[in-house]
Amino acid sequence: MTFHTRFTQPTSDDDRQACQVCEKYVWTQAELAQFRIAQGDAMARQGDVAGAIAKYTEAQSLDKSLTFDPQARAQQGTTWR
Repeated sequence: MTFHTRFTQPTSDDDRQACQVCEKYVWTQAELAQFRIAQGDAMARQGDVAGAIAKYTEAQSLDKSLTFDPQARAQQGTTWR
């Protein structure tokens, strides 16, 4: 569910509210970290490198086992379509 486009790329207030509820009450820290990565990937695909880096960095703060380079992943993500 963390990878559903309604959450990674919300287009309505309902989508954003549903996402906030899941973030606060449903997902574990690890799931939330994976969600931030999914958001970052979506931003990178759209060319928002700075936004993607911010999401990846937040993911790493939630899950210390994530060791990828946020800058490199964001740059690579711009080529994903």
